[in-house]
Amino acid sequence: MGLLLVGTASVNQQRTVGASQWPTSHFQENNNAVLPSANVGAIAYHRSFPVLLNSDTPIVNGRLFVVGGNANPPGKSSAPGYVFALNAKTGHILWTQPTPNSIYAEPIINDGHVLVGVGNALFPKTQGIPSLEQGMVRGVGPSGVYAYHVNNGWPAFEFVTRGADQAPATIYHGRAFIASGSRDLYVLNAASGRLLWWVNLGHYVSRSSPRIVDGLVVVGGAGPLGVVAVSLGTHHIVWQHPVVDAIGGVDDTTLAVSGNLLVGAALLKPKPGAAHGFRAVVFALNALTGDEVWLHQVAVGDVPAFKETGTPLVVQHTVYVGNALNGNVRALSLRTGRVLWTVNAGSPVTRPPAFSQGRVLFVSQHGVLEGVSTTGKVLFRKSLGSYVNTYGPVVLGNIAFVTANTPTHGVLIAQPLPS
Repeated sequence: MGLLLVGTASVNQQRTVGASQWPTSHFQENNNAVLPSANVGAIAYHRSFPVLLNSDTPIVNGRLFVVGGNANPPGKSSAPGYVFALNAKTGHILWTQPTPNSIYAEPIINDGHVLVGVGNALFPKTQGIPSLEQGMVRGVGPSGVYAYHVNNGWPAFEFVTRGADQAPATIYHGRAFIASGSRDLYVLNAASGRLLWWVNLGHYVSRSSPRIVDGLVVVGGAGPLGVVAVSLGTHHIVWQHPVVDAIGGVDDTTLAVSGNLLVGAALLKPKPGAAHGFRAVVFALNALTGDEVWLHQVAVGDVPAFKETGTPLVVQHTVYVGNALNGNVRALSLRTGRVLWTVNAGSPVTRPPAFSQGRVLFVSQHGVLEGVSTTGKVLFRKSLGSYVNTYGPVVLGNIAFVTANTPTHGVLIAQPLPS
């Protein structure tokens, strides 16, 4: 599947839909993927893809971006990925670009470029069974950050890395911050891809996107599992916070930022003496010191296949979060972590909820889109279809965009929200 141009919409039409940039994972640092309200009209469609889809759907100037093709064929160490640009109103493909390896990273759009991290979730065979050993690198085969021109998909630059780049980049003051499976934080000129500086984090990073707060770059990593902060001024590590008893989730979950608080999630091993009962937890850290402010258990159950957990959303004084162990979505006090209410979605919710027009919106792994009031009252439930893995929602006006997967292919869904 090479470069495919199937037509474009006018510039004026494109600019009526979506933001002008998509600078970080989930659009905003609090993880709320809700775009400024726009008169987008009636949008409703399901579009199928011949490959699996594996990210949320950035929408910039009328173009919507998804990535796919991340399944590794038997006997191969890597498989190509694909970047798709679509007309957000119609779902028509504008262009397609293949990449030399899998894509897990949500595309980031900045000043006319689409930045996509490339790299798979495998570990080199020479490292044996993955563990918390120091020096482990994640990713087999070609890895790096690839940039394409938004309008036509033509390559702009590439930056090759030693480990997989599964985490979305973060754009800040003209620089692209890349946290890699090579255990390194790379800082690039966002326009040219030129390396400005880098630092070894002491952790490999899976899908946790860097966050910028109070002069620090903060990201979750593994090997060992924990959160690490690097100074923008000195380029040195300022603090590290190990997540005790964690077996996963920290390196896969992008932190939510609220003032000087960082809110993350993790999956912990069972308590001593318990044969079962893996624990999904949410925690808050002081961004300046790395000290734990609170930690709250949100679910107990069998460990999921990929050691995932939920991703938190912060709105004002409340944290909204699902988990990978059961269908519970909870609202917690940002200040204390106290549970305010719980709603069961019927299957795990691992992506961050969205908050729009006074409603908390989330989609379960089996494809149910749900809206809940700030007091925990269920306002609507809408089945989008029978799926095994979903991403989203991204909300534009009164439309929720969701990517979903069957065992064999991906689907992009534009779903009007009830008024």
